[in-house]
Amino acid sequence: MPYKEEKLREVKILPRHIELAKIKEAEFRKKVERQRNSIRNGEGVFDGCLGEVLAAEAIGAELVSTVDYDLKKGDHTIDVKTKMCSDMPWDTCNCSVADYNTEQNCGHYLFVRIQYGYERAWIMGKMEKDAFYKNAKFYEEGEVDPLSSKKSPYKFPASCWNMYLKDIEPIKYETT
Repeated sequence: MPYKEEKLREVKILPRHIELAKIKEAEFRKKVERQRNSIRNGEGVFDGCLGEVLAAEAIGAELVSTVDYDLKKGDHTIDVKTKMCSDMPWDTCNCSVADYNTEQNCGHYLFVRIQYGYERAWIMGKMEKDAFYKNAKFYEEGEVDPLSSKKSPYKFPASCWNMYLKDIEPIKYETT
């Protein structure tokens, strides 16, 4: 089967994606009374579930949602990292893993951005976990992103590991 490599694939968010993410969020909240290790104190659970749903569909993976990873495709275990955004991601957009999530037993990270308003999202790319930490830069909570605007400097809300979108791997998509 032919493949196409792509970074930053735009995805239209459909009502079925929203419904499935709501179901996943409800299941998660039944299992977990209070989410630990959450930058947004549990307020981003729906967004994370939606990122997982979109990523699974985009790459043809199974949604498994374990403590260590969210998707499985063949022998590959993938943890989806989702952030919200106001517009299409740019090359120096951060692909981040919070420092308290470094022990997750997954093989790959896949990065997703969802536009506020839930109309579209971007499957940004992936990185093998070990390669991510070899190449990522660590920032302490409160440290200013050196590439952020001087007028509106971005401070990291938690200690995290970051790579720029331009430096992560594209995803192979099956073509029909």
